[in-house]
Amino acid sequence: MPDASRQRPRRADAARNIESLTSAAQLCFRKYGPDVPLQAIAAEAGVGVATLFRNFAEKDELILAVLGWQVRVRIMPLVRRALQDPNPTRGLIYVTYGVLGMASREANMMTAIHSRQDTLAEMATPVVDSMFELLQKSQARGDIRPDLGLEDVQSILGMLLGAVETTPAGTPAWKRFAELLGDAVFLPTQRHDLHYEKQMTRSPEVWGLQSQTRTR
Repeated sequence: MPDASRQRPRRADAARNIESLTSAAQLCFRKYGPDVPLQAIAAEAGVGVATLFRNFAEKDELILAVLGWQVRVRIMPLVRRALQDPNPTRGLIYVTYGVLGMASREANMMTAIHSRQDTLAEMATPVVDSMFELLQKSQARGDIRPDLGLEDVQSILGMLLGAVETTPAGTPAWKRFAELLGDAVFLPTQRHDLHYEKQMTRSPEVWGLQSQTRTR
């Protein structure tokens, strides 16, 4: 029987390697673009290429690990706060901006993983479902047009993510598209009360919307 006391350090080393590799991948994709070689990521992480492949069989797996971490650690806490907010419309705006901000910061990864749309959609399902819940609460308040459904939420989010792809990575240029689309979603009597920049600059640290870089 294997010695458990000898296995624990190996598991700890493996966990540290994964942490180093995913952190390095995030930095390298931002710095070098979607075609960054795996050798550069391994070098940034301070491990050998063989160690990288022991943990991630291909680049897609590494990217999905980083994006999955972003969703779990950055976006889902934002979703939980939004669901607890007494103003669901504000919560919906914050979650939408959080998702789009992440997509903008990680634009190079999103480009590199574009062929795995089904996997990305599955990863985003809890977020989209929560956004729909917030939408329904906002509709009950009379803030948002009542004819929107879950498929509309999916389509609108897809359109906004597509708009993010057309703007410079890591910049707020995509917010203009969010504002324009918001004008088609919010009821006319509510638009003047939902100025997006004011919503997003009000205590952004509480919502986790400041620069989100994974520390190593």
